[in-house]
Amino acid sequence: MLSPAAQHRHSSGNREALPTTAATNDTATAAREERHDTLVMTQFKADYHRLTHIKSRVNRNNVKRGILAQYQTWLTDFMSKQRYDSKETNAFVWLTLWHIDVGAWRRGLALARFALHEGMGAPKDFARSLAETVTEEIAGGILKTGELANHADLLDELAQLVDGRDMTDQITAKLHKARALARLTSDPATAREYLLTAAQLDPTSGVKRYLKALDAGAKPQGKTAVVVDIQEYSLSARAAAKLANMTAPAFIRHAKKHPDLLPRVEIPIGTRHLYRFTPKHVKAYMKQHLVKARKDVNT
Repeated sequence: MLSPAAQHRHSSGNREALPTTAATNDTATAAREERHDTLVMTQFKADYHRLTHIKSRVNRNNVKRGILAQYQTWLTDFMSKQRYDSKETNAFVWLTLWHIDVGAWRRGLALARFALHEGMGAPKDFARSLAETVTEEIAGGILKTGELANHADLLDELAQLVDGRDMTDQITAKLHKARALARLTSDPATAREYLLTAAQLDPTSGVKRYLKALDAGAKPQGKTAVVVDIQEYSLSARAAAKLANMTAPAFIRHAKKHPDLLPRVEIPIGTRHLYRFTPKHVKAYMKQHLVKARKDVNT
């Protein structure tokens, strides 16, 4: 059994050893993280070099989709770090833009939010700022999809992120145009405000035809050209076809063959057209169509 003095010396020795052990663990952890970061930077350099030798944009994006998964943990860890060097910052920004390039807009926006908050800039030799690049690539990418309504909330988040930042009028107009088309049928009043802003910022933004359609009250196609409430046309072609128990192409053929019975609103989106129908017209048409079919069978 130890004497009181020996016990005191033993206890004091243990207390003095603890900080040394903790410091050793911290040093080892830092060393492991540094080695991991070095490996990630080496891999990124190789991936970047590989992409610079691919001429096709489509092929480059396919490669990006394949390699982005391996960086997800590092990206998340990076955003919790207290310090990072210029090489890591450069890699983070490039990986952010690669997400946007491949259409991973939600993840790209989250990364861009961190980058802009931390004051990171666009890669070297970029003519646009990081805010401009993120805005134009996300808004432009969504405009090309033709499914803008699915991304209305994301576009609003993007607008909030870059609000007050210095960007060219053309890029800001493109963002307003995308936000407008995302709400063209669900909220035409708000869409009109965005379109007017886009037209003022950039007269060549291609929004005048949408303004004319809204100001005209969205006239349906067919013999009866009456002004209608666009919000009544709540069914997409696919939804209307499902209600009519048809395929979408078959239903559109019926609509074009019987425009008086199935009036529609056509909204041009790039080179495509979105068709909108009213539930009451679809139900009325199906009722009449089925009755006629039964009469044909009985005669």
